[in-house]
Amino acid sequence: MHTASCFSPRTLVTQLQDVINRLTSPQHPQVLSIPDTAPNQEKSDGLDVTPDLLQPLEQKDYPHIRYWHEGDWIKYTNQERELGQTPPRLGFLTDEDGSPVPESRIRAFMSAAKQAWNELYRIQLDPSSWTKKTLKAASYLAYIMKTGFDEFQYCDGDWKVERFAIIKYPDWCHDVREPGCLTHMSDILFSRFFQITPPS
Repeated sequence: MHTASCFSPRTLVTQLQDVINRLTSPQHPQVLSIPDTAPNQEKSDGLDVTPDLLQPLEQKDYPHIRYWHEGDWIKYTNQERELGQTPPRLGFLTDEDGSPVPESRIRAFMSAAKQAWNELYRIQLDPSSWTKKTLKAASYLAYIMKTGFDEFQYCDGDWKVERFAIIKYPDWCHDVREPGCLTHMSDILFSRFFQITPPS
């Protein structure tokens, strides 16, 4: 029978040290490790990002894209508001012909973004709000969205990914992260290597 003494500070410290020893031991290959990267590629906590494979598009090749520069979109939204109109929040996302993307396409965007944000949560790189993201988190999301959907490539830089994330990230936080539906990697490792039986 276990007693409350198993939760004494000394016991907890001993058990935690045992966990650390297991995690750092070369005899435990099952422990997650960060894969080797090229000399010019930053290690990013296991995130699979290869930005060099994604070459930027040339604006001249896409003459129907109305909002290639972020300033173009800002100018349009300001004009709409001056006329008393409410510009569509995701109106900067269009297909190659400049047509607004349908709702079904936006759902596909959101599905991919949620998976990316779930991964950031798992390795504890999810920011409290997207404006407080790290460079690694921003690079990862941009890579996922731009390699998965051409609509996010029709611009200079990553501003379309950024604006999409600022608008949609709160929805993910409300629907998934806040209710506690996800598990951090540290929680998985802790439960796997640091098991404490509660007193009976």
